[in-house]
Amino acid sequence: MTPDPGVLEEAIRADGGQVDLRLELGLVCSEMGDVVAAEEQNREVLRLMPGQPDALYNLGAIAANRGDTRQARQYWMSAVASGRSSAAAVKALEGIQRLQAAR
Repeated sequence: MTPDPGVLEEAIRADGGQVDLRLELGLVCSEMGDVVAAEEQNREVLRLMPGQPDALYNLGAIAANRGDTRQARQYWMSAVASGRSSAAAVKALEGIQRLQAAR
């Protein structure tokens, strides 16, 4: 079951903008088709925690979905560099490999 975006927004306001909640809200927004809000949440995560690999991966996925492979590659390379062995970095590396294979 997908969390209610309103509940997540309320929790973020109450907690002062916790990163995990913003990441979750970004995913929910993306699943609901609100890509602009998803980008905003992930950019806010990067403002609060520069180099956060999950936010970098998510922004790369958003860019890839809109066909901007150059920007997707940049975000994913940053995720790999900052996350090293995190799950987001591994997914980013797989995304980069898919982009290269599609050439």
